[in-house]
Formats: sequence, C-alpha cells, structure tokens
Amino acid sequence: MSGKSGKRYTAEFKKDVVELVLATGRTPAEVARELGVSAEGLRSWVKQAKTDRGQGPAGALTSEEREELRRIRRELAEVKRANEILVKAGRGTDQRRTRRAAANPAGTGRGEESERDPGKSRGLLREGDHEVGEVCRFIDAEKAWADHPDGYPVALLCRVLDLPRSTCYAWVASRPAAALRQAEEEDLVAEIREIHAASRGAYGAPRIHATLRRRGRRISRGKVEKAMRRRGIQGITRRRKRSLTRPDAKAAPTPDLIGRDFTANRPGTKLVGDITYLPTLEGWLYLATVLDLATR
Repeated sequence: MSGKSGKRYTAEFKKDVVELVLATGRTPAEVARELGVSAEGLRSWVKQAKTDRGQGPAGALTSEEREELRRIRRELAEVKRANEILVKAGRGTDQRRTRRAAANPAGTGRGEESERDPGKSRGLLREGDHEVGEVCRFIDAEKAWADHPDGYPVALLCRVLDLPRSTCYAWVASRPAAALRQAEEEDLVAEIREIHAASRGAYGAPRIHATLRRRGRRISRGKVEKAMRRRGIQGITRRRKRSLTRPDAKAAPTPDLIGRDFTANRPGTKLVGDITYLPTLEGWLYLATVLDLATR
C-alpha cells in the first residue's frame, strides 16, 4: 500500500512496521510519525494484519481472500472485454459480407459466399491470407493508443482472436508497401477500364494485356487477369463450336434421289430439307426446314 506521498512500500517493510506497533503497544500515529509514513495507511496495515491472524471484525477479508477477489475481478473484466472484442469482430464481418454481396450481385469473385462451407466460416476467425489481413486490420483499428484511449491492448486482441502478435506487427510494418502496391493496381485498373471501354467491352485479358505491352507496360498476363477478375471486368468470348449430332459410321449412306440436280420445272416435283440446332434461353432447339426447288 502507498502513503499520501504516493510512495510504495514492500511487503517486508509493512510486516516489520506492523510488528513494531503490535509488539511495543505504541499507537500507529506515533510509529508513523517516527518512520515518516502515512498514519492512515499504517492503521490499515495493522487492521489487515489482525484480520489475517483471526483477530479482526466478523466478515472482514484476509489478505489471501482479498487477493483472490482481485484476481476474480480481473478475470471477469478480461472476459467481458474479450466478449466485446468478439462481438465487434463478428459485426465487422457481417458488414463486410453485406458490402461484398452488394458489390457482387451475381455472386462472382470474393462476394460469392454461397459456395463456401458455412461450417468453415466463423467471422474473422478463419484461415487464409485474406482473413489474416482482416483480423490485423481489425486489431489495428481497435488497439489502444494516444488518440484512442478506450481501445484494447494488442496482446488481448491477439489472444482473443487467436493471432500471434508477431504476425500482427509484421502486417502493420508491411502496410506502407501494401498501400503503394494498391495505388499501382488502381492505376492499372483505370487503364484496363479505358482499354475495355474503347473496345466496347469486347476485349478480354489477352487483348488488354497485349495493348498494355504495346503501350510500354511491363506486366504479366496473370496480373491483368487477376485485376480484371477482382473488378468483374470481362470481355466478349466467341461461342465454342459445339456439335450435338454424330454420324453413324456403320449406317448405310442415304441415296441421292435428285442426282445433285437442284433445278425443277414446276412446284412439288423436287423437295429438299435440312435440320440444324439453335442455342436459346431454354437450351438447344432443333430447326427442320423443307424447300421446294422450283420456288426457292
């Protein structure tokens, strides 16, 4: 316990002073004046010593009981703060998911949550570089510092969110370089959008990459593809040729009834036909045609 001056005394010093009061029968005020300590503080030391020896008033707590009570209060306070952290972390994750869903209405890119296993999604408490970055960003925002005195200690945040402090500090140290990379990527995306718009949305990653190379940008095609995929920028791709019918090699050939003569003098004497298939919203549909060679 400290005196009025704020000076702290060791447990051994307190014990010796209390023994001096109890052994000599002198008042705490006299001994306090002689030793230069607080009389009020010395009286509380004597009172506590008597309680520890079973000579105190009924219901008074011993030193061990007081220490145990302080320990329980510290643990309860830490549990309360840990729950606050988990609630904030979960709320932040829900907000991020809402923003991603709004930015990806078709369920593309990182906004696509439907294909993930819900059992593996636990808010910020997930594995992977992206999730670790979210945890570190959350810790950096919630930590206590001069302008944010109501924040939480970094050690507590890391312990509650199950993240090594070294990982968090390494992430903070990497932020300047990451911010520079982000700015460079935004410049790249702006140029990609310009080329994409100039092609009326036709150019995909290969052509955009080729255009960037012609402009003097030293960049890989994979980086262009990644930037476009993140922003949902897509080109127009030609439909792959697809055949739904296969000739039977063992079947007898169909006889040529008109002998390759596609002329007719009057209607109804020579009819020819063909069949094809067309892609529709309902799927592939077959189209059969019949032509009269006299009226075609």
